[in-house]
Amino acid sequence: MANTPLHIPSLIDRNKWKDYRKEIWGDSFNWSWNRTTKQIEYLVIHHSVTAHDASPDYIAQLHKNKGWGGIGYHFLITKDGVVWYVGDVGTARANVAGMNEQVIGICVIGDFTQYNPSNDQIKSAHDLCEFFLDQANWPNLKNWEDVVGHKELKATACPGTSWKGVSDSMYERIKNRIPYTPDTPPVDYKVKFEKCSKGRGELKTKHDELEKRFKTAEATLTIIKEWKEKIAIALGIGVDWPKILDQINEDTKRLDELQSYEKYAILITSKLNELLSRDFKMPDDKDNLLSSLDEYKGLESDRKTEVDALQSKAVKLEKAKRPIDKLKWHEHFILAIKKLIPFIKKGGDTVGKS
Repeated sequence: MANTPLHIPSLIDRNKWKDYRKEIWGDSFNWSWNRTTKQIEYLVIHHSVTAHDASPDYIAQLHKNKGWGGIGYHFLITKDGVVWYVGDVGTARANVAGMNEQVIGICVIGDFTQYNPSNDQIKSAHDLCEFFLDQANWPNLKNWEDVVGHKELKATACPGTSWKGVSDSMYERIKNRIPYTPDTPPVDYKVKFEKCSKGRGELKTKHDELEKRFKTAEATLTIIKEWKEKIAIALGIGVDWPKILDQINEDTKRLDELQSYEKYAILITSKLNELLSRDFKMPDDKDNLLSSLDEYKGLESDRKTEVDALQSKAVKLEKAKRPIDKLKWHEHFILAIKKLIPFIKKGGDTVGKS
């Protein structure tokens, strides 16, 4: 009786090993004859020429139908990559006619004239063969040249049309443990969670920053809209204002180019301050003020009644002056409006109404 226990870590660790010698139909320990490990020269790969999902018991039934005393192979590899130890390696079995004492028979279940082995079958066939090639107990099994297909020893199509001699051969894939579909690396969920948490934190920070900027821009836009409405009303009253309004409307078209509400506000403020310094600059002394007003009378003789009103507002405008060098941009803007709009509403609202 042959009873050779095997321990193959590469298969056990993957949960791909099953010692099925006692459960399988037939005599796994005595049929056919015993042989020593020194007699073994080949690891022979077969295919079952059955459905890809055929079971070990189904293969055993086929061999029972042949009148054999036990299953003919030493190992079966099912579609899921499980290696079933079905015939003790200390027995010859029925693998290759006339050479059974020289071979260990490995049958990969399926018909590989019709399709390819599964990825798990490729990997498990490699791990099984590698185990025997690395063991000193089988001295004649030295390297992958000792792994052969059934067709290399006898005239047969086994183990399929792509065994050797083609660019993507089954033999090279088993030898190098290359599945037909590359394995997907296992997901390290801890690392993935940490990345997601970090990414979520970064997005939260970015969201809060953008939300703050949006609210600031929204508030600024509301203020600017109100300013523009007030300025438009004020600038639409005086004789010279339509020209200035056209100028400001032209500048408004540049808002998208400036890409900044602050820059836009500074631009408008600059225009208004330029206007104040040019048309309503407060002279340093009363004589210059009167001279300026007299000049205005000469230019607008038909509006002399407006001059008194302008003179009465000069004092108020003088009081409204204040240093602006250190003000923030919005304070510049507010200052310009405070100095401009009251003057227009109270002193310029009669301009043009001769």
